[in-house]
Amino acid sequence: MFEINVRHGDPEWEVLARKLSTDLFELGTAVWEGTLDRIKQVWNQQHYVDVIAMEGRSKASRGWNKGYPGRYGKGHRIGGLDDLERGIALYFAGVDEDPEKGLVTYGGRVLHVVAGDITLEAARDKAYRNIRKLTFLDHYNDNANCMRYRETIGL
Repeated sequence: MFEINVRHGDPEWEVLARKLSTDLFELGTAVWEGTLDRIKQVWNQQHYVDVIAMEGRSKASRGWNKGYPGRYGKGHRIGGLDDLERGIALYFAGVDEDPEKGLVTYGGRVLHVVAGDITLEAARDKAYRNIRKLTFLDHYNDNANCMRYRETIGL
């Protein structure tokens, strides 16, 4: 017996949410009513990869922020959202809205870029191809891109 500890908002959940074809409301209702054994759970055959866009090293009015998981900056304009390919699932985590800048960073883990495809390699390539289109513009550092992400996901 083993346990899978997955919470909504975790990178693991973002992948499972895409893979699950059964209506989540139907499953939740069945859990509530004690009839889960009557529901056939259906999972699609795609492979999914979730790469997280994190707040990286950025300048601050009082020095440099090391970036997530250490001290990170906030309020950096998020660019490239309109350039993502069709079919990419984008989950917002540490995001806020600024009246002048639009969507801005507001946390360490900022965005989840989830891509699915017929093979793990193709899903991984699609996720990385799309995360490279995103930017977090560091307003204290000539709008340098202060977004970072791990390059080892899906290996």
